[in-house]
Amino acid sequence: MKRNLIAAVAACSFAVPAIAQTGNNHIDGFFVLNSEIDFEPGGDDDGNGFGLKGAFQVHKSIFLTGEYQAVEYDDSNADLDQIRFGAAFGPGAGAASEGIYGRAQYIDLDLDGADDQDGFGGHVGYALPVSQQFHLHGEAGYVLLDDLDGPELLVGATYKFTPNIGAFADYRMSFLDVDGAGDLDLNDLRVGARFYF
Repeated sequence: MKRNLIAAVAACSFAVPAIAQTGNNHIDGFFVLNSEIDFEPGGDDDGNGFGLKGAFQVHKSIFLTGEYQAVEYDDSNADLDQIRFGAAFGPGAGAASEGIYGRAQYIDLDLDGADDQDGFGGHVGYALPVSQQFHLHGEAGYVLLDDLDGPELLVGATYKFTPNIGAFADYRMSFLDVDGAGDLDLNDLRVGARFYF
């Protein structure tokens, strides 16, 4: 998993010099205020954590995306790390754009270093600027990992305080089927700061 994180950071670092002038890029630092994991059969647990994500424009409507999120659950003391990187494309892919967009990404889920699941996800979303500062967006997609697969939904909002600083909140729900062993649901409420450049 560390190799994947290093590869994602390296890919972004090569792209940044060529795209730093665009002004449509952003990096988000966030807290996972509440994360719920529910395994049927088995029970549920709650936790919180932190993360970092970003989007870097490489063409008018094509962005490289990356995300790292770490959550520690309260009762089990288990850690769940997620790495996601890929690309978003379409008229709504930009931070200040309106319209439909698609997202394709590699996903790696690592539960306490014992269960490492990786694979791919595909999502379709819509971005809607309510005002010049306030934007809404939503995504629906499907995740296909080694032993997990299922639909995933995300709804969120961003607010731009200045040309370079904003805030965001989103809620992501993953409804995953564990091959022959039950269901795994993940729900994450995330709030953070956004830095535009």
